Amino acid sequence: MSELHGDRALGRDGVDLLGFSRIADRIARSILDRASADGIVLGLEGRWGSGKTSLLAITLAELEKFDLSKRPAIIEFRPWLVGNRDALLATLFGEIAKAIDQINLNEGDATGTSVAAVKDAANRIRNYGKRLGSLAPLASAAGWIFPGMDKVASVLESLQSAASVENDAPPLVEIKRELDKALSKLPRRVVVAIDDVDRLEPAELAEILRLVRSVADFPNVVYLLCYDQDIVAAGIEKATGAANGHAFLEKIIQVAIPVPRPEPFALRRMFQDGLMSIVGAVDDDVRKRVVTVVDQAGGRWLKTPRIVNRTLDSLRIVWPALRGEIDLADLVWVNLAKLGNRSLHKWIESYSSEMAVIANGLARPSQGEPLNSFRQLEVALEHDSVEFKDTMYELDEHLPGIKLHVEKTEVSPLFGAESDRDRQRAISGRRLASPDHQRLYFALDHNASALRHSDYESLWAATDTSAAAVGALLAAWAVELPDGLSTKLEIALDRLSYLSPPDLTEERAEALLLGLAGVLDLPAKEFGFSRWFGAPAWTGAKKMFASLRACMPTRAKDVTERAFKSGKALAWLTFVFRDEISNHGRFGNDVVPEDERLLSPSELDAITAAMHARYSALSINDLLATPRPVGILSAWLQSGDPSAPRQLIADSTASDGALVDVLLKMGSIVIDSDGEHITLDKKTLGPFFDFEDMVAKVDRIAASDTHLAGSAKLIQARLKRGERFSG
Repeated sequence: MSELHGDRALGRDGVDLLGFSRIADRIARSILDRASADGIVLGLEGRWGSGKTSLLAITLAELEKFDLSKRPAIIEFRPWLVGNRDALLATLFGEIAKAIDQINLNEGDATGTSVAAVKDAANRIRNYGKRLGSLAPLASAAGWIFPGMDKVASVLESLQSAASVENDAPPLVEIKRELDKALSKLPRRVVVAIDDVDRLEPAELAEILRLVRSVADFPNVVYLLCYDQDIVAAGIEKATGAANGHAFLEKIIQVAIPVPRPEPFALRRMFQDGLMSIVGAVDDDVRKRVVTVVDQAGGRWLKTPRIVNRTLDSLRIVWPALRGEIDLADLVWVNLAKLGNRSLHKWIESYSSEMAVIANGLARPSQGEPLNSFRQLEVALEHDSVEFKDTMYELDEHLPGIKLHVEKTEVSPLFGAESDRDRQRAISGRRLASPDHQRLYFALDHNASALRHSDYESLWAATDTSAAAVGALLAAWAVELPDGLSTKLEIALDRLSYLSPPDLTEERAEALLLGLAGVLDLPAKEFGFSRWFGAPAWTGAKKMFASLRACMPTRAKDVTERAFKSGKALAWLTFVFRDEISNHGRFGNDVVPEDERLLSPSELDAITAAMHARYSALSINDLLATPRPVGILSAWLQSGDPSAPRQLIADSTASDGALVDVLLKMGSIVIDSDGEHITLDKKTLGPFFDFEDMVAKVDRIAASDTHLAGSAKLIQARLKRGERFSG
């Protein structure tokens, strides 16, 4: 794992990935090869993040490579660390004096005359700094601001005038003239590098420019300033009232050198090299998709070295935590968008989150939501000067529900229906389009209603052990509510219904099917059948039943018969069985084509016999203990034995107490605007009761003064509600 960059520029010994070394060498030679000893102010101009600080560092490194006889003394001056004007003057001149002292030390065996000249220059610069330091507070009190910026004498005379109490001292102009003579005799130059000038407050910015161009304009002293031209120009206008900050800046900076904009290819290569140091070796398919992301999205968003480094830092932070749980190409795409186009990044997070909720069956888009979301996407894409048609394939690669080539302006290309196969592919690949993994890309955590990688590992470990181990795991999931709405078993059934080879071997499929046949009644018993109204989890499990059978072609018939003969989830098995009765046309008129049926006719015959045997062995208490007794009675009747279920009910409701107890557990769930209700109706109960006689008995019990009257009145209310909903 490579170290965090922290938005730091290159040090003097840093690796130059942007080809700045040649430019820096030329700047360094220009500084030292000038014939004139006059001072000069050079500017390195570039936008924030363009690499100007790195170019400055490489330039200083190039200067240090020169032979000692020509090598300048280098000062890296940081004005933003200095508290006020007095300290600013003292610090700058103190640094210049120290640099001159260093030149003196480096002279070694030079002649006495040259050594004396250097010492004289050092003493004079210190005296000059002290004098300015004593006058600066008085000048500040007088409201002085640098008039005649380009005329040193005018500035110094104004400063002297503002501090008139010191008129008995030598004029500053004279002191500066003598200092210039001393500095012109220096054997080598002094380079004062001032970075991040554009980060200063406007008043501080004005003070620095006054110093380098007028007050501290010395022979053999070269100022090298780094700044964003537009920001500095705006600061000048605010601090001085100048009408044109750019024109004013041109009077200060004698030579402006623009930081070259790195080639897009160089920035992408820089990003790819950094990414390799973070993630190491990856699968060839992943590598190809990452390269595509960097070429497409990187071409739009990797505009500066700073964005490259900050994106890499983001990946350095999240990759160790997410390795193995997400898709690298999707992660790179999301993190590039985070710094390259923040509006689009926010849209991606919002849209993928909404699609995850929809995929989990917890919501559906409102009528105007797809079009509103598309309008927001179009606005976000304007930042990159592209349209949806330019990016639709890229969006489709990373996000679910993107509809390509939608021509009508009133139709949104978003929130398209995802096929089961596409959704499972996204889940298996831990993609951004996966409802289980989407949140990881933004919040370093799963959606609450998601199966984690560890959950899949636990499940596969159980299937590799036994059907009993699968049953125990699924039983625990049947009562766990990760999001407060759905059990983990319900979530798992939704996800597992999309599984296909090679996820499931024959052995795993067998263990999973038998495990399901043992536990699928548990959630209904735990939370009441109302949680299963419409049977969404049972429907998902039934769809999964077909997938599991397809995964074990050599043993599907045997395993299916074992499940129906001995599976403890009798209510769910009955739900599957009852559907197959209808699909085969053995009851009702809803016959489906053979290729849409779960069982063959011979398999259905064998399972019918097995289920009749199980139904016949039920006591009334066994029946009423199941999540949906009426469903079992109906399957028993519809599969060819109409008399046995009716006889069981007749034998079990002879007494008033028994009748009340049975009816209290025989209701159906209905939902309306007032909420969820339990109903009893003739259509449901008529095949098993003499309905009119049963209603009369309930009315009699309700009118009595026995302890059963209250329960009978509740049954009456359910019967009335049943009439309203059925009629």
